Amino acid sequence: MFTNRFIYSDHDGTEQPHRDPLASPTYEAHCGDRDAQYAEADTCWKLRMTRDQVHWLTLAADQGQAQAQYVLATIYDNGTHVEKDSRKMGALLGNSSKKGLSVAQYGLAKIILNKYKNSVEEMKTILGLLNCAAARENRNALYELSLLYKRTETAEHQTQSMQYLINAAMLGHTRAQSSLGTTLVDGRGGIDPNIAEGVAWARIASEKNHPAAQILLDDVEEQGMIDLCDTEVEHCLASIRASLRDINPYSRDLTPTFGQQYN
Repeated sequence: MFTNRFIYSDHDGTEQPHRDPLASPTYEAHCGDRDAQYAEADTCWKLRMTRDQVHWLTLAADQGQAQAQYVLATIYDNGTHVEKDSRKMGALLGNSSKKGLSVAQYGLAKIILNKYKNSVEEMKTILGLLNCAAARENRNALYELSLLYKRTETAEHQTQSMQYLINAAMLGHTRAQSSLGTTLVDGRGGIDPNIAEGVAWARIASEKNHPAAQILLDDVEEQGMIDLCDTEVEHCLASIRASLRDINPYSRDLTPTFGQQYN
């Protein structure tokens, strides 16, 4: 019978409860099941047993568990209880991305995009990664695509940018919701103004304390464009709330840490 029996002194000198990596693991994790090992790592993280978390993540990642590879990549990127290692981080992120994990695809795209200049081939890679993540309803990838397509002046790309923005907003991306509100109020992106719907989107974003959304609402009220609680606004608000979709669990549960996080 395995028992919890260790106390260790962490880097800051405080004593924390510690389980030996082989103490009380799930049977499946101990027998080498990679998904069980990832679950054990998650349990260790919740109990703040970070050293054990890294142990189980490493075992699962070595067996190709995509979520474990992604989380371990963030640990090597941040230097959390391990020495920072960009090479290991990149390898883990790349492997996780190849297995179709949308947050890894988004994270890898952001790393490449954050370079000072991107070549044509790099932009193709970035768009490919973001489109793969967007196909899995990763709201951060959708919003990033809206920004990239917005840079060009062609009508086709402006339309694509708007569609990506709407999809990101529908999946709960706060900045996308705020930006969509501004776009609708001002009539940007080749669309006709719709103040009521724009205010409705801004109200949704402001509920999550997005500053730009609150500024937009203040401006609308100050300029007397429309009553923020107008019947038409309330109708739009109810319609939007009924259409908002739950997001892909990988987008919800694994928050991107690479590059700028827009949500």
